[in-house]
Amino acid sequence: ICRYLESEFPNNPLMGKNPVDAATVDMWERRAWEQGMMPCSDIFRNTVPEFADRGLAGRHVPLPQIDALVERGKTNMGLFFTKFDQRLSDREFIASDCYTVADITALTVMDFSAMSVLEVPGEYKNLHRWYTQMSNRPSAYASKLRTDGKPNLLGES
Repeated sequence: ICRYLESEFPNNPLMGKNPVDAATVDMWERRAWEQGMMPCSDIFRNTVPEFADRGLAGRHVPLPQIDALVERGKTNMGLFFTKFDQRLSDREFIASDCYTVADITALTVMDFSAMSVLEVPGEYKNLHRWYTQMSNRPSAYASKLRTDGKPNLLGES
C-alpha cells in the first residue's frame, strides 16, 4: 500500500527521495516494526482481558496469556525507546529530513504502547518531543478520533 501511494503521489515521498534515503527509511521503518510493534504486541496480547486465550499470535488453539512475554516485551520496548530517543537527538524526523513511513510506524508503536499501558519514561526527551510534533499533525490527530462514543487515545469521547 505504501509503495502504491508513493507512486500515485510522488510529490510527498514517504518512502525516500533517492536510493540512499529510501534504504534509510526502509531500515528505520523495519526497526520500528520489529523492535517496537512486535514487543508491544506481545505486551498487549498477554495483558488485555479480551485476549485471555490468545497468548501467541497466529494460534488457532486457545493459549493462555504468558507473563514471560510481557516481561520480554517491556525489556524490548525499553531498548526501542532508547534507540529511537538517541536517533532523534539531533533530528526532527526518524529516517529522513522529511516525514516518512518510518515516522508513521513509530508513531503507531507509541500509540499502541499507550494502549498497552506502557508509558514512555520521562527521560526520553527527544522521543517525547518528536511524539508531540507527530501527534499534532492533522492526519495523526484524525486517526485517533473514534466514532463509537468510546474515549480515544487523547481521552476524548
